[in-house]
Amino acid sequence: MIQYQHHGVTVLRSALYMTNSTIIHPGDAVMLMDPSQTKSWPFGGTWTALAERPLYMAVTHSHYDHIIGAGAFPEAITVASQALADRKDFHEPSNEIGDFDDQWYLEALIPSSIPPFNTLSNVLPSSSKAA
Repeated sequence: MIQYQHHGVTVLRSALYMTNSTIIHPGDAVMLMDPSQTKSWPFGGTWTALAERPLYMAVTHSHYDHIIGAGAFPEAITVASQALADRKDFHEPSNEIGDFDDQWYLEALIPSSIPPFNTLSNVLPSSSKAA
């Protein structure tokens, strides 16, 4: 369900997980922040209108409710924090997704895994790193 929409920013809330995802779409590309939903969920017309643009996905942190929809966007260039990259239990959030689905008898529609990602330090231009 759309919670907010204004000037290239759309905030969506998942009815099932009660988590928020933000889509930033100011121009030629789309940034999906914390993919807690899939393309077929409340994105609706918003996603259809943006589907032709390059997709970037940002995961702010590794709680499972912030990555639960990540498997639905294999085409995305994914960026995550260094803290996520440094986690010793890197796959634990994926296990938590499976546990949630099992607890509520949900059939997983997408893979419950963290996609390959770059860290911000690997993506930012070198002039931005010093700032």
